[in-house]
Amino acid sequence: MECPLSHPFPNNEVKISAYPYPPVDGRMYVLLTGRACIVVDPADDADAVAMLKRQGIEELKIILTHEHCDHMTGVAMLRDNFDCELICTKESADAISDPRKNLSQFNDFWAITISEKKQTQISADELCVFTCKADFWFMNEFSFSFGNYKIQLIQTPGHSKGSLCMVVNDFHDAPICLFTGDSLMADYEVSTRLPGGSRKKYEEITLPFLRSFKKDVIVYPGHGSDKLIGNVHF
Repeated sequence: MECPLSHPFPNNEVKISAYPYPPVDGRMYVLLTGRACIVVDPADDADAVAMLKRQGIEELKIILTHEHCDHMTGVAMLRDNFDCELICTKESADAISDPRKNLSQFNDFWAITISEKKQTQISADELCVFTCKADFWFMNEFSFSFGNYKIQLIQTPGHSKGSLCMVVNDFHDAPICLFTGDSLMADYEVSTRLPGGSRKKYEEITLPFLRSFKKDVIVYPGHGSDKLIGNVHF
């Protein structure tokens, strides 16, 4: 079921919808322009699939912000219903097909993540092993067009080896919004202690990148609420 955004896209050319993944207060984002669609960090949500079918989507790209299993629970559902292209970093591509590397086979990962997000109710069925496969991977940076906008995927290590941020730029190359996965969140502290995490890389690479944005850029995080980056403490 769609959840409200505090900061929608500033014009009607792109529609952004958010769908929750309740066990970990996660967020899937669906971006639409014409019959093209980007889904960031898919969650298993039948309402989102039904909406995309009503829109008559002809092009669908899946972007994984990183390789952890709680950000890929809806990949299989999208693959079953649409012709999709899954894009991520090389490090994520190497991990998402292995339930040990994407952490889905470890109950400790689920328990820690649920506890950190202060979620207390979860069924056994939701603690599943997830795997998927990338169609295209990149190193460091990759860009593509989305309607009248430019999408930049920038590798942002620290939370994990394969973490990325997705920037939506206007035709002047000015950033409008930023999808950060677990590299920046308003409601939760960024963790660098999971396997593949690095506080050193986060501070040396990712934080300077995040601090380069103007205060009115919208942050759509992997967990919790969307904010203007100027209102996020990091």
